[in-house]
Amino acid sequence: MDNTKAMNFRISFLVALLTIASSAIYAQTVGNNKVIITRGFTPTLNDATKIKSNPVVPDTVYYKPKFDYSIQDVTIEPPFKVNNINAAKMKGEPLTKLYHDYVAIGFGNYSTPFFEFYHSNLRSRDTKFGVHARHLSSAGSITDYAYPGFSNNLLETYYTKIYKKSYLTLEAKYKRDVTHFYGFQPKQYPDSLLPKDNDIKQTYNLGAFSAQWKRYRKRPKDMD
Repeated sequence: MDNTKAMNFRISFLVALLTIASSAIYAQTVGNNKVIITRGFTPTLNDATKIKSNPVVPDTVYYKPKFDYSIQDVTIEPPFKVNNINAAKMKGEPLTKLYHDYVAIGFGNYSTPFFEFYHSNLRSRDTKFGVHARHLSSAGSITDYAYPGFSNNLLETYYTKIYKKSYLTLEAKYKRDVTHFYGFQPKQYPDSLLPKDNDIKQTYNLGAFSAQWKRYRKRPKDMD
């Protein structure tokens, strides 16, 4: 009998202990009264932050793939054909016709004649020569001033002989210019002091001659 009571006491103690463990007790004092509130325990879990990347184990071993293939040569014919283009042919241009002589003649205000003349040989392989003559003058007058006439004259010639390895050139020129000092008024001077034409006339003469020989094909010893 005593054993049965002891057993019942133990069972009652365990049930009470389990009841206390499975509930929460809140006590609050309102005025002079004490209020005890009991409710069931509700466990909660917070949301976990997930890692969006998957774990990867790096593989340090690289496997080189092996290929077994062959290349076959295939000739592709184009859909069009190119026509042959004929080579251009150079045609010799006709030589310009040459003349022996050239003459220019003119006459201007204040009694100003002009004359020019050229003469030369035609095309030649080894000879070249020519003559050039030119004249320009004026016999005009200026009111109340002395005679202001002038003249320019030129005569020149050249000759060139071409040899197998050299050439020879001869040139000659003669130039004659005449001017008058007309910057005075003859009416301001008496006849005894009035200068004559030869006194105010100035003449310039120039003559020149040159010869040149030049070797245009060098000798072997001159080419070092």
